[in-house]
Amino acid sequence: MSDGSALEIISAYQDAWTAKDFATAGRYLAPDVVFQSSGQQHLTTSGDVLTMLAAFAERIEPRWEKVAAVEDARGVLVLYKLFTGTGAPALCADYFAVEENKIQSESLVFDPEPFLVGRK
Repeated sequence: MSDGSALEIISAYQDAWTAKDFATAGRYLAPDVVFQSSGQQHLTTSGDVLTMLAAFAERIEPRWEKVAAVEDARGVLVLYKLFTGTGAPALCADYFAVEENKIQSESLVFDPEPFLVGRK
């Protein structure tokens, strides 16, 4: 696990969960991490976050692409792309609060449209 900057921690976390390595991803999460999204999700434990990510990871390719990132004293704002099973890019913006090398909270805003194309 990284003892580096918040951005290095977030990058390692993103690499892990998108590769479906949830054991490694979990090492970056505080036990009482708070996750909220524009999709009306609100989770309050690392176990719940990892369960949600495991289900979601089945819908994406095992990679992510950073577009931009800004780090401040408390955390990191990352704009990135995930890719659906068909390869369509989905744009996401995520703010991660990091303390003591652990993700304390994650606030996600994303465009669900690429995941809805072709669904009825």
